[in-house]
Amino acid sequence: MAVKVGEKKAMLKTVNTNTNADGSMKKRSITVRNINTEATNDVLYNLSKGIGSLVDGTFASASKITEEVFNEEV
Repeated sequence: MAVKVGEKKAMLKTVNTNTNADGSMKKRSITVRNINTEATNDVLYNLSKGIGSLVDGTFASASKITEEVFNEEV
């Protein structure tokens, strides 16, 4: 039984943090889906920084998430 990649998807998750007066941290995460799978890491990083500037808090991290959906070959 052979399989092949039927579809590739890319997502970007950014996390922003905000420190409350009591010292606790509040995190917000934003996930962007349906990104071109050929997008470079530099472009994705710039996108995550741009998204971070729209949300209160400090840009903390970005994660590139790739997903592959496999189909069976008959």
